Amino acid sequence: MKKIIPFNYYDFSIRVISIDDEPWFLGKDIAELLKYERPSDAISQHCKKVLTQKEFKKLHGEIPYSLDSRLKLIPESDVWRLIIKSRLPEAEKIEEWIMEEVLPQIRKTGSYSIEKTDEPDLEKIKKRAELIHVASNLVIDYKKSYFEIGITRPEELGITVNKSVAKDTTVDFLEISEKKGLSTTEKYYTVTELCQIVMNGDFSEEAKKLVSTKKGDKPRPQNLNKLLEKLGFQEKDEDIWKATEKGKQFADFVQNKSKYSEKTVFHTVWKKEILNQLF
Repeated sequence: MKKIIPFNYYDFSIRVISIDDEPWFLGKDIAELLKYERPSDAISQHCKKVLTQKEFKKLHGEIPYSLDSRLKLIPESDVWRLIIKSRLPEAEKIEEWIMEEVLPQIRKTGSYSIEKTDEPDLEKIKKRAELIHVASNLVIDYKKSYFEIGITRPEELGITVNKSVAKDTTVDFLEISEKKGLSTTEKYYTVTELCQIVMNGDFSEEAKKLVSTKKGDKPRPQNLNKLLEKLGFQEKDEDIWKATEKGKQFADFVQNKSKYSEKTVFHTVWKKEILNQLF
């Protein structure tokens, strides 16, 4: 049975269509709740399973309510995508509200044909919600810790924190949203990649010689690292290159899996604009 269920988060309302206990959210409601400046753009960029009302009707039949034809619907997984990508400080509380109040209520009242025999499922949902609540608290702690060691870019910070929380609690927020990683409009490069940009780009012969081998066919990242250090953009901290205050506007400190083992490694990456400061 289809039913539109309104939910209020303080003075803001979101609408959910429940179909056999499967929730579909009005994307605009969620994007506005998370304070995206351009809700439509946020939905287009971050959501993967968006349905127009016409597409929704083909799959599930008529919507039991008169809605603006421009409004689009998103499943639960896309709600998590919007939450994860949001920079709103309150996003974590909204996530908790949806998980602990909205979803259990949908499964309880979303269909008027639900029998009392469904109670075990509700108990399972409750336990899962409690675990996610614990995971949400860990997110705050890990964010603070990783931020302090230099992982400051929201996308990288989100991925790094999620890995640690998933290891401790089995709650993988990116897996819940069916997401393998986070993208960003800002492009960052390793020092080796910057060398290759110089070698193949419109730079002086002197610059190209500096960042490549004598034959000019392979990058020499150690030379570029030394130049970054000499000009005050980075410094070594226990054998790890980290951006100085001067370099932070061009750099980020990220976590990646080692190519050679199961270990996780940290390293500094740079915006392409740093090359204008060097050559």
